[in-house]
This record gives sequence, C-alpha cells and structure tokens, in this order.
Amino acid sequence: MLPHPSPPHLYEPAVTSALEYVVLAERVSGPIPRPVDYAYVWGDALAELDAVRPDARIINLETGITTSEDA
Repeated sequence: MLPHPSPPHLYEPAVTSALEYVVLAERVSGPIPRPVDYAYVWGDALAELDAVRPDARIINLETGITTSEDA
C-alpha cells in the first residue's frame, strides 16, 4: 500500500502475510487505493493532533523498526 513497502511476511500462527489483513479490511470497508500517501495510515488522527497541538507526539515503533532482508 505504501510507496516503498517492506515485504509482507508475518510470523503469526494464523496469518503469514500482512496482505491478508488488507483483504479483510477491504472486505469490510471497501477498496484501499494503492499506493497511498504516508499520511493515509494515520486517518483522522493527524487532523486531531493538529487541532490540539500537543507539545510532543509519541508513536509506537514496535512495528516501525525492522530488519532489512537485504542486510
């Protein structure tokens, strides 16, 4: 979905590809455009953050920091 996605491999017992989650989301909410802008995944959250102007924005990088398969 993103302009420069990582491989969709997941190491979960029930789902082995993040693309399966995309299929489920589209089944419920309709088609997702491809590629999407980086802001797309934030939905309405960015506008809400802009409205309240917090002193800091803290995000969970649990899935944002990965190991490259090219390394």
